[in-house]
Amino acid sequence: MLDKLRNVIQRAFKKLLENDSFLLENDLHERAISHWFAVYLNDEIQDSFRKEKYNVDYEYNRDITRSDGRVKKAFLLRDEINAEFKNSYECQPLEYFGERSVYPDIIVHKRGSNADNLLVIEIKKSNSRFDNNFDIHKLEAYTRSEFKKDILKYKYGVFLVINVCSESPPSPKVFWFSEGKKIDQNVY
Repeated sequence: MLDKLRNVIQRAFKKLLENDSFLLENDLHERAISHWFAVYLNDEIQDSFRKEKYNVDYEYNRDITRSDGRVKKAFLLRDEINAEFKNSYECQPLEYFGERSVYPDIIVHKRGSNADNLLVIEIKKSNSRFDNNFDIHKLEAYTRSEFKKDILKYKYGVFLVINVCSESPPSPKVFWFSEGKKIDQNVY
């Protein structure tokens, strides 16, 4: 399964480079890049996982399994929140960081249930002014299952750092997560 997903990610990124290198070369917003990556990822997921009938969603913000019907939340341990993130939200009390609304960049799942959350992806441009730590902590929270509050339970997480502002962007760095831990790193 993991090898199949690696190939899907690699092919989707190749399509992004072939069709939308303009976005990377001109340093367009991360959302524009993520959107087109999600479009190509959807094509690849539908081809590779035909029987499973997964949905690919961009900035999907609902968890209908919650009794209150509110947005998805991830439980982030307070000691996991890095100094940079605390500083950017210094007006918020510390309790705010226990449970947070989350809007993953891209998810591969079956709508209507958390029973088959396959993949969650966070994308960051290489020249982002923000540290990678918060994205890494989110992916750890999305993929772990040891806490009762962690109901999202994605099987895998991917942190994709995409190079921008280059005539011919080098391959992205891809960090893979499972069971709340980074399991490896690739460059495509």
